[in-house]
Amino acid sequence: TQWEPLTYKWYTQWGKVTSAHLHQGAIHHLKDIVFDLSKENQIIISTHNPTFIDRAKFDNCVIVEDGCVRETTSINEIRDLLGIHLSDSLIATEFIIVCEGEDDIIVLKKYLSLKSSKISRAIQESKLSFVPAHGASKIHMTVRTYQSFLCTVFAIIDDDTEGASSYKKLESDQAIDIRNIFMLKCKGMRESEFEDCFLHNEYADLIKSSYGVDILGSESKIFRSNHKKWSDRISEAFNACGKNFNKQTEMDLKLQVARCISEESTNIICEDKCPVLSKIASTVEQMLPN
Repeated sequence: TQWEPLTYKWYTQWGKVTSAHLHQGAIHHLKDIVFDLSKENQIIISTHNPTFIDRAKFDNCVIVEDGCVRETTSINEIRDLLGIHLSDSLIATEFIIVCEGEDDIIVLKKYLSLKSSKISRAIQESKLSFVPAHGASKIHMTVRTYQSFLCTVFAIIDDDTEGASSYKKLESDQAIDIRNIFMLKCKGMRESEFEDCFLHNEYADLIKSSYGVDILGSESKIFRSNHKKWSDRISEAFNACGKNFNKQTEMDLKLQVARCISEESTNIICEDKCPVLSKIASTVEQMLPN
């Protein structure tokens, strides 16, 4: 597609976007150009590619069918015409938050609901949904999948080696708006994960009663160190007590801790340690329609 030079501030530009043979990164770059031009000019494009749908303002789209032009009534109508089929649980979803695991979703959903009544309402109305990627390495694929469903996607990633690799892939491939990618960076830590943001007092009794590991007592010196991320510190605390700690133990414990944390009505997160969380809440809230 070639665009003629614009000679007036307000100008109507029309083009047919054929992107079948373009690299995904090139498609998103072209979309950014088109959206940027539309800030001061009227741009009309004809396309079957869902990338060019303005998810925040889907009513900017019109449907040409049987020689007639009509306005869209909903994002689901556009999905149907493009042959995009979602499960019943996601049929109303316009916004998706992709996390690494189920445990992250349990706590993040509770935190965001407490943080914002607008976000809480969007969750209740199924306008905002949470999807686990089942590992940082699968974040990119999951984001791509839900973008193809015409959803606005946010990615929440741990600040560790795998998370950094996932972030780099999303960024280099332009798979998602950079403003919608968040790494959970904690103050004073080289690596961190979501559990590093949890208040220790809220789940210490669970670990002590279930595993015999006292993270606030005999093992507190090991666990309270900020030199390593949560899963590494908890592993060392378990080992110091003569307990086996493997990948399955880690997965089970994270899920137990998440459920324990989510039962609290307030103060489940240490925001001072991870200011990124407040930024996530404000960004999502601003994107949601009133």
